[in-house]
Formats: sequence, structure tokens, C-alpha cells
Amino acid sequence: MVAGSNPAEPTFEAKFPQKATDSFQKSHVLPEATEQLRREGKYKSFLISEWFNGNSEYFVTTLSKYAEEVFSSYHELESPDVSYIEESDKIEIEDIYKLEDDMLYIDAIAYADVVFSMFIYKPDFYLIEDEYLLDVQDYDWNEHYVWAEMILYLPIKFSLVFNILNEQVKEFEVNGFEEIFGWCKSCGAAVISDAAEVCYRCEKQLF
Repeated sequence: MVAGSNPAEPTFEAKFPQKATDSFQKSHVLPEATEQLRREGKYKSFLISEWFNGNSEYFVTTLSKYAEEVFSSYHELESPDVSYIEESDKIEIEDIYKLEDDMLYIDAIAYADVVFSMFIYKPDFYLIEDEYLLDVQDYDWNEHYVWAEMILYLPIKFSLVFNILNEQVKEFEVNGFEEIFGWCKSCGAAVISDAAEVCYRCEKQLF
């Protein structure tokens, strides 16, 4: 749900159950809208990348609760938090469903540089400072910890309900980060396959 919604309201999925039903036919979706959205990421005056970038502050706030998942295997990086999201340079439309005559339900993934803030125990920091893409903000945050930031290029999942008549987003939900298997130590791009050997972004060897 968008910011400011009543927490007692039904969940985003519960409001739009048609999205999940087997009997719902994607072929019923308006071809003109879905074709243009899939091909160009836009419909008439609505540009999904422009909409995403215009709502980046809300994405920052919501994605912070998923930050721990990104670093779940990196215990030296403590209390990670999302502090900023750069403009997305790529958005993929995963699925489009028709809800009503003038409504589309869209699942999408945006790729963007995400700035994480974190703390590192000083003895651990001296062991990993050359291994991770850390930008130190304060070597002496306190007696025991270093404050640092890290920029990772990550896939961000979200869903929205789009009104094709007025070309407006009626509701949207942030669904966290796509599952990753680490990141490229050269450019910070997420490793999105456990079989990957070369970074898809900078084309450097991952291991």
C-alpha cells in the first residue's frame, strides 16, 4: 500500500485477488497498453521509470526493512539501512494483468544503485576493508565501530495498479529486493544467479 494508507485496510494482494487466480486470462489484457508497456516501459504520457524515480523517497523508507536480507551472509556488516536510491536506468516488466476495463496490475523490477549505511566492528573492518566496496564515513563512530556506506546495483521488486484512462498509478507496493547471490567486487552489481562467473554489468570475473 502507498504511504499514509490505513494499516487496517486489506493487503495489496487481498484487494486485487484476480491477479492470482488461475481462471484469469492474461489474453484479456488490453493489447495496446500492455504491448507499449512491455516494449517501451511507458503508456502514452506515463513513463514507469519516471514514476519510479519520482517515488524514490518512499522506496528508500520501505526498502530499509529488507536491507538485512541483502547482507544476511555478511555478518561483519551490521545494522544495514538504505539511505538513498539513485535513478533507475533499467526497468523490466515481469507481468501485466487486467483487473477491470480500465485497470492493469503490473509486476516490475527496477535496477538502480542503492546506497546502504552500516556499522563495522573495528577489528573486523581491518580484515575486510579491501574486500568490500566500502566508503568510510567515520573511522571513529565510537570506540568500537566504523560507520561506512556501500553502493550496490540491485533489482528492486514492486507492483502497481495503473489506470489506463487517466494514466495514473492508483496504488503500489514495494516487494523488496530480488534474491541475489552476492555482488561484483568491481562495480557492485548484484549477482543474480548462483552459476554466474562473469558480472553482467562490467563483464569482469566474479571469482
